[in-house]
Amino acid sequence: MDMAAAGTQPRTLADFKNYLLDCGAAVVGVADLTALPAERRRDFPRAVSIGMALPPDPILHLRRRRQRPADSERPIQAALAELARIALQYLAALGHHAEVLTPTPGTPALTHDEVAVLAGVAWIGKSSRPVNWDFGSAVRLTTVLTDADLAPDKPVDTSFCGTCLVCTQACIAHAPSGNLWHRGEAIRDFFNQAACDERRQKLAALGLDCRVCMSVCPYTTVYMLHSGVDVPNEDETPT
Repeated sequence: MDMAAAGTQPRTLADFKNYLLDCGAAVVGVADLTALPAERRRDFPRAVSIGMALPPDPILHLRRRRQRPADSERPIQAALAELARIALQYLAALGHHAEVLTPTPGTPALTHDEVAVLAGVAWIGKSSRPVNWDFGSAVRLTTVLTDADLAPDKPVDTSFCGTCLVCTQACIAHAPSGNLWHRGEAIRDFFNQAACDERRQKLAALGLDCRVCMSVCPYTTVYMLHSGVDVPNEDETPT
């Protein structure tokens, strides 16, 4: 993260997205929330979806081992929290109210994934995870709600997974059905969250986690290749 950029004085709302990108964000999008019930969006009309990409080497390790340390994403989550703080500071300096979205359990809760879709940052893959064109499923998200009149981006309406079944076939818990997502469709209609949760809970007891679906996603693979990583074949036997 370019902390020198973070220390510069805010200018205008028009500079906001580029400012966050200069500070280390991989993707930034703005969602129009006004069509959602006021209680879901906490009366805020806009939400900023901020994403960072996981480094390619840990993804490669996950692809080979089919598991990883449970706290492997802690550094990227800390960096996202810092980006959210920077966004709040920027908007406050321009006289706007803003707060970081903290999703709560329950179906009506607004989520980072939902905001990312509305902000044009990602679609929902067959693994139920957000997928970005440049970083695949290796993108991690945070959300800042605001009353600033930011120009919204175009939402993503449909999946770009096509006929690909790589994550479906790789899932040890058999959680993805292989069906495509469309905006407004419930995750339960194409993904078995209970099966995924059970698999992750078993690994958590061992201090491990599972995101095999993320590591084998073709969009993630392209991201790793562009990063200069030697990616093994999908059918390579885990060691």
